[in-house]
Amino acid sequence: MRACSSCAGSGGDAPGLLRLTVLGTAVRLPLAYGLTGLGLPGVCLAPAVATAVQCGPAGMLFRRAPAQVETGVSSVRVVG
Repeated sequence: MRACSSCAGSGGDAPGLLRLTVLGTAVRLPLAYGLTGLGLPGVCLAPAVATAVQCGPAGMLFRRAPAQVETGVSSVRVVG
């Protein structure tokens, strides 16, 4: 079975998404440890900040991805 190109989602940039995930983890863990002095609000702030850091590069990554082209062929297959 062949995968359709319109199902790629990220334009095939899995390594880029992996780098963003690693970046988020690299920011989140030290930040959570550093903000533990603020108690629970500090620990809750760490994922919010790490997500914000990830959103900038993710936006650029998805902006570069090619737009999906309308082929006129449905990706839904009827079995029966």
